[in-house]
Amino acid sequence: MWRGKELTMTLTRYDYDPVNHRVAFRGSPCVPTRMAWEVKHAIHLQLRSISEGSDTAASFAKNVRGVGSATQLFPVPGYPTATRSRHDPDFSFLHIVSRSSGISKYPGVIMEFSESDKTNLNKKDVEHLARKYIRYSKGAVRAVVCVEITYSKDEDGKKEKGKAELSVWRP
Repeated sequence: MWRGKELTMTLTRYDYDPVNHRVAFRGSPCVPTRMAWEVKHAIHLQLRSISEGSDTAASFAKNVRGVGSATQLFPVPGYPTATRSRHDPDFSFLHIVSRSSGISKYPGVIMEFSESDKTNLNKKDVEHLARKYIRYSKGAVRAVVCVEITYSKDEDGKKEKGKAELSVWRP
């Protein structure tokens, strides 16, 4: 049963395509959400480890921030300036450029998680989204990573073992 805040949180994640006048509501299934946070935590630990060095990689890693499912509003090429495409990725990472210029306008890395047996997002949808993120940000989004989770079923038809396939799109 859905209650107040849960329902609101579920329905506030969506993608809007002003060109085709489409809204796609995106609720997060429990498994991809849990996996997303585990992956985010593992990346955070790796970045922390890298940032302990004194080379350029360490300097870069010190300025990377995980920002969760931060809403992204992209201008749509060929449409009036006020026309924005809205997307709520599963997870993203920003790089703080410098103290004077602040935070990058768009995340450098966006992550999407999907389950192959759900109607949430399939691989084709994620590829389309990845290309949009990169194109609409004019290349500021440097990578879109998709983790697609697939399950085998046991004899009773219940989910048993899972595997994850990783896809990456770059400008």
